[in-house]
Amino acid sequence: MTSQINPNNIDGTYPVAGQPNNTQGFRDNFTNIKTNFSAAATEITDLENNGVFKAALSGTTLDNNMSDNLIYAVKLNDVSYTALTQTATTGSITLDYSAAQYQTIAPTANISLGFSNWPASGSYGELTINVVVTNTAYTMTLPVAVTLGLTGIQGYSANVITFAATGTYKFKFSTVDSGTTITIYDLNRPLNYYTNAVNVAASTASSSYTTGALIVAGGVGVAGNLYVNGDIFGNITIGDFSTGNVTAAGYVSATGNILTSGLITATGNIIGGNIRTAGLISATGNVTGGNILTGGLISATANITSAANITGGNILTGGLISATANITGGNILTGGLISATANITGGNILTGGLISAASTVTGTSHLGAVVSVTANITGGNILFGSGIVSGTGNITTFSGNITGGNVSIGYALTTGTISGSGNILTTGNISGGNTLTGGLISATSTITSAASITGGNLLTGGLISATSSITSASSIKSSGATAGIGYATGAGGTVTQGTSRATGVTLNTVTGNIVLFTVAGNTTPTTFTLTNSAIANTDVVILNQRSGTNLYNLLVSQIGATGGNANITVWTTGGVTSEAPIINFAVIKGVAA
Repeated sequence: MTSQINPNNIDGTYPVAGQPNNTQGFRDNFTNIKTNFSAAATEITDLENNGVFKAALSGTTLDNNMSDNLIYAVKLNDVSYTALTQTATTGSITLDYSAAQYQTIAPTANISLGFSNWPASGSYGELTINVVVTNTAYTMTLPVAVTLGLTGIQGYSANVITFAATGTYKFKFSTVDSGTTITIYDLNRPLNYYTNAVNVAASTASSSYTTGALIVAGGVGVAGNLYVNGDIFGNITIGDFSTGNVTAAGYVSATGNILTSGLITATGNIIGGNIRTAGLISATGNVTGGNILTGGLISATANITSAANITGGNILTGGLISATANITGGNILTGGLISATANITGGNILTGGLISAASTVTGTSHLGAVVSVTANITGGNILFGSGIVSGTGNITTFSGNITGGNVSIGYALTTGTISGSGNILTTGNISGGNTLTGGLISATSTITSAASITGGNLLTGGLISATSSITSASSIKSSGATAGIGYATGAGGTVTQGTSRATGVTLNTVTGNIVLFTVAGNTTPTTFTLTNSAIANTDVVILNQRSGTNLYNLLVSQIGATGGNANITVWTTGGVTSEAPIINFAVIKGVAA
């Protein structure tokens, strides 16, 4: 401001000494002096009220409140800010910007922050808080106005910050619109999210997971490419992976491809889209991929699974070998399941569990608990313990044996063939369309065929059944104490005689019973004709009395010259009871050559 004190309006030459002076001159000077005193008083008061002072004026309290007025072109040195320790330690805590720009909070429970008295909109204000965390269970909730700077804040989720460890944490908050939008800064912790490249210049070599230029306590996820000039140890999960040797003490996993010209080995799992190597694929856990291809060994103590093909020299696992396409190898060995929707091909196919394919299983030897295909099983020896060999097509061995618990085509009766140039041996069932061998067919249970059974010796402790013929170049034997060799349900029938004991009957089955006409017993022989298309002129017909009080003599007095009938003669040994006795008959097929 411009001072209103005017020292020039006072006449310093008045009064003139040694002469009379006009009193008006005195009055003018006194008036101007009074006016200047009044102006001085006003200006001094204004300075007292609005001035900035190093110390309080006498009788006053120092108050340098600038009321948000502008100070510019300022050079500062040795500046400090007011620090405030909040007395509130739990629940909602409002931080008054005008009270201090540095405030400390020591939570004793969860806290929820709020702010007040920010500078007016258009002016920048910032406030630093010091949070002393003594219990990691205590969380800090931010106001909804804090919307900037949140990305990468450690422990942040949905406006709540959780602290991973006890300690002192510093945050700065700033705004330019009086708190409508607030930015947060984490001052003593690094962010956990970066949008630009991160370069670690340290060259410290790593000899374990706790040494090296970059040490990560948890896992490392890579969405892009990973280029490594050295070795990779531990667990690896990536998109596409291509290198020389991959060695992991944990698991190797890729959502894309794992490609190597050398070795892939893990003590955990190997998982990828396509797993290709010219060397070894080895895991103590699982090997899982689209195509699993190697010129060497594929080995896992757990499962080997592919959505496409599994191809290798030797395929070894203690668990599952499974592919939706082909499994091909020199030796395919597992203690569990070998399963493919296409073909299984190898030198030796060995399993303690199931060998299953929707197409063909081909090998020199098939050894396992269960061998199951929807097409053909072909090999030198097909051997298994107490399980099943099953196919909807053919089971064929060219120079060896089929040995096991159950040998089955389709599990029941099909049009396929069980064929071996050696022996077909089982402690269970043999079931198929055609069962053919030049050697021994042996089962402790049932031999069943939907077509023919042909062999050197046919041995069973149960049933030998075929819908066509059973043929043996040697003997057909049964060791069943209560079973034996005979006809099955469906082979027989029954017929009742009408009018008299001499009336003929017709029944076209190889076995059955005849209910005779009701009449008193007679010792005079009576003959009637059984018309039966199942009887050939070379066959033998056996008769037995099944029921009746009288005892009857029964004989076949004649078989037709061209077959198709037999004459049966009956009479009692002396009984005369009127009754309708039942006669059982059976046809034994015979030949004259």
